[in-house]
Amino acid sequence: MEKLKCSPYLIQRAKWRNQVAEDRKGIDRIISFDYMGSSEFEWGSLPKSLSRIRENLDNYEVTITEMYSIFSNKYQITHILDAVTKLKLGLIKTKEFTSIKEGIYPDSTLSRYDVDFGFRIWWDIENDFFIFSHKGFTRKEIKNKLDQFKALINGTT
Repeated sequence: MEKLKCSPYLIQRAKWRNQVAEDRKGIDRIISFDYMGSSEFEWGSLPKSLSRIRENLDNYEVTITEMYSIFSNKYQITHILDAVTKLKLGLIKTKEFTSIKEGIYPDSTLSRYDVDFGFRIWWDIENDFFIFSHKGFTRKEIKNKLDQFKALINGTT
């Protein structure tokens, strides 16, 4: 099992697009990235992470849990699952607000102070993995979205 490069810190928030944006390229066609407000997310950070993912694509796979899926290096999945649990519980401090707990847990389990901003995708741009919430989607919808995502990552669409 490979360790993560670092504790998750630079986590990019995102949402699924309602429809494919034909005027966009790559994963931007189906994912809308939120403005993070920190320079660490600028200057090519996302393309650099995407490039590292593509360089190691043979080692990447989707791991599905009850509430979310992870697209990651299969040799790091144990460490990533542990990190996601800590992120959901607020035990890891990130550079910017992530809304992971609110985006993954059912609304009935959230307190009145927890606000769900609709983010369903998170990208650790240092450790090069994605988290996809299942909240609000059927299994079939999630499968279709992940299939689209993998095709775009692979460069086959």
